[in-house]
Amino acid sequence: MKKFLKISVFLLIAVLLLGLFACEKGGKDDAGKETDGSNESVSENNTGINTDGSKGFDFDAIYDEITDQTGYSITGIGSCEDEEVIVPQGRMNYFGETLPYLWDDANGFRGMQKAKSVTLPEGFLEIRSGFGYSPLLERVTIPSTVRKIGYNGDSRIFEYCPEFKEITYNGSMEQWNAIEKTKDWKIGAESFTVHCTDGDITE
Repeated sequence: MKKFLKISVFLLIAVLLLGLFACEKGGKDDAGKETDGSNESVSENNTGINTDGSKGFDFDAIYDEITDQTGYSITGIGSCEDEEVIVPQGRMNYFGETLPYLWDDANGFRGMQKAKSVTLPEGFLEIRSGFGYSPLLERVTIPSTVRKIGYNGDSRIFEYCPEFKEITYNGSMEQWNAIEKTKDWKIGAESFTVHCTDGDITE
């Protein structure tokens, strides 16, 4: 009898421990979706920066004095060969911290041979090198957070982009006109349309 009680107690403790372990590891939420036991998704970490999107960019660590942010610049298209390039909000560094992409620099998005569109994420601050020598590029989506297009006074953002047709800008026409732009920023593309939230502008 004592042996039976000991076995029963042991089994009860084992069941309780397994239950606690399962709760800590997660299970399914109210909608029946698999969870990892936390309130954050795999692609959106505790910084709120989404890392989903195209991969393979060359990058460099940077610091923006105006916004007091540490982040990354995209310095080249790298191994990305997507036709629809979607730039994630940021990437994780070697210490497990996720930092935002703030601008492009050096070669930036230049020389994309397959891309037909590029979508820049919210939080992107400047388009410096741009999309030159991308013969198939047709459209770019620009967030309202962009404050400057071009760099050092003579950047040709769309140099040799013969198929380029439109920009989707996630802000108003007034906001678009307020963006600082270099004088030659649109040289290399034919006339194109900027679709703002409250109307279109022809450039």
